[in-house]
Formats: sequence, structure tokens, C-alpha cells
Amino acid sequence: MNNASLASLMDRLWAILSGAARAEGADNEATSIRLPALTFALTLLAATLAVGSSQWYLDARHADLVRARQLRDAAFAKLNQVEQEKTEIRTYRPLFIALRAQGWIGEENRLEWTEAINQAQERLGLASVSYEIDARQPLRLEAPLPMGDYQLRASKMTLHLELLHEMDLFNFLDQLKTRGMFAMQDCSIRRSNLTPQGPGPAPRLSADCTLNWLTVGAPGVGAPGVGAPGVGAPGVGAPGVAKETK
Repeated sequence: MNNASLASLMDRLWAILSGAARAEGADNEATSIRLPALTFALTLLAATLAVGSSQWYLDARHADLVRARQLRDAAFAKLNQVEQEKTEIRTYRPLFIALRAQGWIGEENRLEWTEAINQAQERLGLASVSYEIDARQPLRLEAPLPMGDYQLRASKMTLHLELLHEMDLFNFLDQLKTRGMFAMQDCSIRRSNLTPQGPGPAPRLSADCTLNWLTVGAPGVGAPGVGAPGVGAPGVGAPGVAKETK
């Protein structure tokens, strides 16, 4: 019941009481109904107040029920999200650990790359290998990848190799793959005019290749282009000019 209805009811009650008061001195019969009329008016007022308070209580309890259901639904949604994240962690954690062990996730390890170059040169008996490593940069792809909180980065390396035959190049690159992840950008092979410098045969071919060592890490973690000294890492203030020749 709204305020307008309650005001109308009070006006009627006042009219009844006023009429009863005027009739008191005029008629004995009016005096006889005064008490029942007053009782009726008071009873009607009490009933009206009871109905109004009951409606208010019902509305308040309904609002509490709606809030409780909303809190319950939010709790269930959060629980489902946590369970989904736990399932994803159990599913992808072994792969994440394997990729981190391969040098794919985390900070770049230039020392590992240069050791791989030295070992591949020794195993294959290559006469000469020279390389340069540029500063690490974020890698921008034509089709964006959903990386989440991580960023794909690349450190460009240019290689020059003296080869006896074409398979030396493929074998060299295969050995580098065991020490990190890289993408070949370009590679060219041409005949070499070097003369023998020792008892072994002279290189017949020379190759110039450009590849990008790839890592995935959080943006802003680590200083791009700063590596260990003496391992082909560009120096601070002169990125992309450090060079080693083996």
C-alpha cells in the first residue's frame, strides 16, 4: 500500500471520528454507535499498518534473496575458472618446462649459441666460421599471435661459413637446432676461390646466412642487446657490431 492510499484512509477515519463527535450531543442513538465506530476505525488502521509492514518486509527479504543468488553465481563462476586454470596448468606445464629447457622460453643465452657454433665447427671440420649477433628486438608478425603476458623476441645472427660441400651447411644448422630455437631468414651459397692453407683440402664453397634466434619472455624483462662479453653479444652503446671469427 502506497502513501496516497494511506492518506486517503486517514482522511476517511478523521471524517468518521468527526461525524461521531458531532452526533454525540444531537442524538442518543449516535452516542450508542460511537464506541463501535471508533473501534472499527482503530482496527482498520492497525490492519493497514500490518499489511504495509508485511509488504515492506517481503520486499526486503526478496532483495536479500536476489543478492544471495548473485553472490552464489559469482562464487560458482570463480570456482569453475579456478578449476579450468588448474586443468590447463596440468596439461601444459610439461610442455612449458620442455620449451624452457630448450631455451625457447626465458632470457636468451648467447653463450649457449656461441658454444654451439664452436662445437659444430670442430665436429664438421669447417675451416672458418664468423658471425655477428644484433641486439634483441620484439618480433612483429603479420598475423598476431595470442601471447598473453609474453612477448616473442628475436636476435638476428649473420653467419659466414667456408664449406667443403653443401651438406656441411645443413649439418651445421642441424647442430645449432639442438641448442636453441631459430628461424632461417635467408641463406646463399657460392663457389669459393680460397687456396689451401694447410695439408687439408681448400674450401670449395662459402655460405652467408641470416637467422633469428627466438625467445619468449615477459615484456621489459632483461635489457635487449646486452650479453656476456666475448661471446658475440653486442656491446652497450654499440649494438650489432661485436664479432668473433673462428
